[in-house]
Amino acid sequence: MADTVSVGCKMPAGLHLDLITVFRDGNGQARTAKRVRFATLKGNAHKFGQPIPGEETGGYVFTDVDAEKFAQWLTQNEGSDILADHFVIHGTTAARVLAEAREKAKLPAMAPRLSPNDGDPRMREFETAGLRTFDKKD
Repeated sequence: MADTVSVGCKMPAGLHLDLITVFRDGNGQARTAKRVRFATLKGNAHKFGQPIPGEETGGYVFTDVDAEKFAQWLTQNEGSDILADHFVIHGTTAARVLAEAREKAKLPAMAPRLSPNDGDPRMREFETAGLRTFDKKD
């Protein structure tokens, strides 16, 4: 069995991890020759008004990913804001990445949650617009 790395994602919809093979054509232009999806990270979104799922820590949800392919992905994406802003974190053990997630829990999320129960001022915008509930009632 291949070695895996635990990857935490703080993005609501998760993230597809693709390895991209690039070549240069006769004019020196970069062209994508092949794109291979090797993993899809779980996102932290959940139904509005429902409790946060138990597998979430510090706003991150975790997925085990092939270590070798993830190392290649890191190399291809080393300048990415997703990594610089800590929306994706990783560690060789689940305990290590959970500890990092707890340390980074206060970092802002890509799309902060609205909570109807904690007096979130953004909820007033929905309430005054008549959008208090998102469930259809016919």
